[in-house]
Amino acid sequence: MNEPLRVSFKVGCPAPRAFEVWTSSISRWWPSEHTITGNRPRDIVLEPRVGGRIYERTHGGAELDWGEITVWEPPRRLGYRWHLREDRADATDVAITFEEWRDSTTHIRIEHHGWERLGAGGPDGENANTEIWWVCAWGVSARTPVYERSSGCSGPFSCLTAEPFSYSSWA
Repeated sequence: MNEPLRVSFKVGCPAPRAFEVWTSSISRWWPSEHTITGNRPRDIVLEPRVGGRIYERTHGGAELDWGEITVWEPPRRLGYRWHLREDRADATDVAITFEEWRDSTTHIRIEHHGWERLGAGGPDGENANTEIWWVCAWGVSARTPVYERSSGCSGPFSCLTAEPFSYSSWA
């Protein structure tokens, strides 16, 4: 069995805001090249409930499924079955926790596992997702994806600040 992929980082806002940015504003920070179409979608939707769909909505109105919500506990925990660009039967599992610290910052921890379901493609899937989780972590913590980062960023991520994050086990 493959080890879970773990990514951890800190954002400069309370957990309710971090959870909201992750779930309601995902279209603003998710990298467009990591979509089914490979283009910037009109919207990325996480339906806010257990059993809710995760999907991209194209500019033409098509809805392309990425996964299904398995844990919905705002503002502390989010979990989903993830099959972006994969067959639904080969879905992996993502668990995200939002731990608010005394200084009103939030430690976000991502654990992504289930790579064995991808068979021989498991190691490639894990490697590709290692890179994309780093891009996503930076996109959330620095307010815009790394390839668009500039000083003077504004918008829904104005409360978030870049902080060092790690790819490691936190057990």
